[in-house]
Amino acid sequence: MRAQSSTPEPSVPEPAIPETSVPEPPMPERYAEGDRIRREVLGDEHVNSLLSDWPPAKPLLDLITTYPWGSVWAREGLDRRTRSLLNLALLTALNRPEELRLNIHGALRNGCSVEEMAEVALQCAAYAGAPAGIALMKAIHEVHEVHEVHEIHEIHEVQEDRPEQT
Repeated sequence: MRAQSSTPEPSVPEPAIPETSVPEPPMPERYAEGDRIRREVLGDEHVNSLLSDWPPAKPLLDLITTYPWGSVWAREGLDRRTRSLLNLALLTALNRPEELRLNIHGALRNGCSVEEMAEVALQCAAYAGAPAGIALMKAIHEVHEVHEVHEIHEIHEVQEDRPEQT
């Protein structure tokens, strides 16, 4: 039979929670900020159409608006162009083609060039495999062509709205 020790077990200290330099805004403010950023990056048309009229999707839409958009995209540590390029790499590696195309549109709206996105495709080919890099390059090409067509139509619409000068 073993004798009981009178020495108490050493206690393990609770891990310290690091403080952030900028306090998180309350939930409604985060949602509002996320909605604003999401609309600036993806466009009102997408935000208004993505499952917004289907009640079961509301909790999911609230979650992505509040957290990725209102908490992560709202941070000052990276600019929107960098966040867009990171998303392209991540979505390529995760093989999420539908989200990838949407984020290519967002990257173009955030000022990323086709050449920068092509560099991301090359990086993805090296680290996620050639098929992933090729898939991203094809998606960039397809989305860029659509953007060029929309830009041409917008220019013509503006010119048609102007009265002819004589």
